[in-house]
Amino acid sequence: MRRILAWLKKVKWLKVGGYGGLFIFSFLLSLYLTFPYDSIRDYAIRVIQSRADVSVKIDNVSTFRLTGIKAKGLKIASQEDPTKVYLNLDEVRLRVRPTQMMRRRLWIDFDVYGYGGGVAGSLCKRGTVWDVAMNFAGLKFAEYSTRELFKNLGSINIEGNLNGELDAHLNRALPRVNYGALNLGLDHMKTSNVMIAGQKIPDMTFEPGKIDMELQHQSLQVKEFDLKGNHLEMQLNGRINTNMEDIKKSRLALTCKIKPSDEMEDALGPMMYALKEPDANGFYTIPINGVPGNLRAGRR
Repeated sequence: MRRILAWLKKVKWLKVGGYGGLFIFSFLLSLYLTFPYDSIRDYAIRVIQSRADVSVKIDNVSTFRLTGIKAKGLKIASQEDPTKVYLNLDEVRLRVRPTQMMRRRLWIDFDVYGYGGGVAGSLCKRGTVWDVAMNFAGLKFAEYSTRELFKNLGSINIEGNLNGELDAHLNRALPRVNYGALNLGLDHMKTSNVMIAGQKIPDMTFEPGKIDMELQHQSLQVKEFDLKGNHLEMQLNGRINTNMEDIKKSRLALTCKIKPSDEMEDALGPMMYALKEPDANGFYTIPINGVPGNLRAGRR
């Protein structure tokens, strides 16, 4: 026993620790540089395509800092019609916080670049609880392919910028404790080359607009949605009863009010006949009820 203790005293522990640390660092660096990111890309594509009727393309996946990954050229489109692009991003960066994992939390910081602007935020998961924070900056509607998305209904060109923020606390096990807020600003909004059901709609220019929504329990309340244009003023209020298990089963109970100019009313033609008479301020009221994919708009 004495010999062992004597030998331990002679060991140069600083040197041993240095070599051990160097080995661990070299191993982790080698793992970081040679990690099979192409396999991650292919796996992510398979998972997304298996859960939705879409086609997914990712140009490249690589490392980002020490604990993150970076994907370039992310495009999500319809499987049936590849020209109908739902999402087309220049770059997505994800980074995990290891210190939060020690506390049994999954915390991901993300940055998304596309459409002339970007989105930055964080996502934290602990058990059944999700906390989400996002900031939107400089997103340009003109760079989004609205024409292909709406070609079955008509056509539209939209210009303008989107800015805002989202904060939400979600608990799938206890939806009654959910809360959150979505605040968006719309600037320099313009529409042109608008065709709806074969009818040419006048070009419009809008004043800066605002959208405020608040989540309480399972109800998403539209607090403010007001757009004022030279040919159309639109207001929206009401609520959406969300379904956390299946968003397609969420139920809408909204009231949309529109105030068209005389030129706009003439352009809409027969579509205006389905509406009730306007109120004293010139607004037509359109109740919107139902679930996504099966909405009912109020008629006479």
